[in-house]
Amino acid sequence: MILICSLVSCLQEEVEPFPEERENFLQQLYKFMEDRGTPINKRPVLGYRNLNLFKLYRLVHKLGGFDNVSVPLTVTYHITVEPC
Repeated sequence: MILICSLVSCLQEEVEPFPEERENFLQQLYKFMEDRGTPINKRPVLGYRNLNLFKLYRLVHKLGGFDNVSVPLTVTYHITVEPC
């Protein structure tokens, strides 16, 4: 949760780059999602705030990609077996 909050803070602070680059990115993203059968039908929201997907993309790219900003969400189950 802390990582998400810091990403949101960074997204709010980053200056919006050239509008043409943003439009091109969004057109490609929406087409990609449509082609794979999972269209984006409404504006993405995170924490009751609109999420700027282009800024998120640029920030993740700037921080070194998905592997550098994602946290493994693996769950380990410990099972105790009682002897019979």
